[in-house]
Amino acid sequence: MKKILGILSICCICFSACETPLPSDRYKSFIFKSWQVQKHPDIIYGHNIPFNQNQVQDLEMNVFEPDQEHDELEKRPLVILAQGGHFINLNRASYNNKCKALARIGFVAATIDYRLYEGPTPIDSVTQAEIVFRGVADMKAAIRFFRHDAATDNKYKIDPDKIIVGGFSAGATMSLLTAYADADDPLPTYIQEVIANNGGIEGNTFVENIGAIGNDLYSSEVLLAINIAGNIHSVDIIDADDPPLFSQHAVNDPIAPFNSGIVKRGGNQISNVKVVGAELIHDRLEALGIDNQLHVLNNNKHTGITDTASKKLGKFIYDYVAED
Repeated sequence: MKKILGILSICCICFSACETPLPSDRYKSFIFKSWQVQKHPDIIYGHNIPFNQNQVQDLEMNVFEPDQEHDELEKRPLVILAQGGHFINLNRASYNNKCKALARIGFVAATIDYRLYEGPTPIDSVTQAEIVFRGVADMKAAIRFFRHDAATDNKYKIDPDKIIVGGFSAGATMSLLTAYADADDPLPTYIQEVIANNGGIEGNTFVENIGAIGNDLYSSEVLLAINIAGNIHSVDIIDADDPPLFSQHAVNDPIAPFNSGIVKRGGNQISNVKVVGAELIHDRLEALGIDNQLHVLNNNKHTGITDTASKKLGKFIYDYVAED
């Protein structure tokens, strides 16, 4: 079972844009100027084989951090973001500005690649599970990459007890499963078989510099997760000792169901697998007493985080990442 260790997705969680705040404004406001943020582009964090292919893919990310010459904090919270795109399209650079904004308020932030699907749709349930859990394995590898760095070179000076995952749509689904899926969950047989064939619940993505052994040496647990219009197959995977969650979802989302239904693309079904959305996930978390917030959009859009939700997200996360 997951235990809370001690995106920002898709948002800049600032309460204000003050350029000269007090030190206590860290994680609330811009305390670093744009030129005080360092970008590390095209960092290879892992390697694995995409679905139905034979060639190994390098998995890359862009990392943003407050310049260590201007930031005296030795352990900074980390946010790992994953873009949406139905597991078909991906452009990690589209989250560069969000990661830079996060770095300006004191986080280390990374926008990651993950393996995609190249083939026809709709797809069957097994193929869907294969695609999704490959993405989950890649996100977990990114987490282990940073935990390995914290334990060795400490290049990025992250706090290994304060790692947050978040994403939009497909990226949100990966974040939800990274936070909540466990080996002993009541999973359908076909999903159990998919997971077993791909290295178990931690996946078999090789982490750069440590290979597959990193799956045993470093945890992929997270402090909390951010879900912007994501889905999972069942709320039964969520347990009482799982981490907190912030969600945003539109009531009439035409792509990712708010309550339950089938994921669509361009009005057509991606697969025939019924999934659940933020409403039922929220109900499950409430019943278990897990800290969470759901920001509901009363529209029919499949969209990234709004300004209103962004502010709520910032307040939700602050107490988890503020210095002790």
